[in-house]
Amino acid sequence: MLNRIIMELLLKIFGIHVSEAGIITAKTRFARLVCELEVQSHTLKKLEDGSYKLETPKRKSLPIDPMELAEYLHDNYEEISKSTNWNTQKNCKVPFKDLPNENKTTMILLASKLITDFGNNKNK
Repeated sequence: MLNRIIMELLLKIFGIHVSEAGIITAKTRFARLVCELEVQSHTLKKLEDGSYKLETPKRKSLPIDPMELAEYLHDNYEEISKSTNWNTQKNCKVPFKDLPNENKTTMILLASKLITDFGNNKNK
């Protein structure tokens, strides 16, 4: 059901047609990307005895509140876009609370889906 809502929102807002298989493929790619980023974020620390220890960075847990995660995703998307010279839409270069309602709704639905599919939500 949520896949269908996401597909309809992408079509209505962005004019992008995505099949349900495309949504599932995107979830798979997202999961692989998360794994790759986790591996890349580890560091080797040389110990006094000359050996090495793999240090795992402290991780934040996925927020349970879709609104909180949606704001996090928006803020970080805009920040990363600047660092990669990706020019986002002018009306999106605002704080999350000032986004057009369609954008906020899309981000909240995406956040909710991420929490459901990949998160630590105990209220499934």
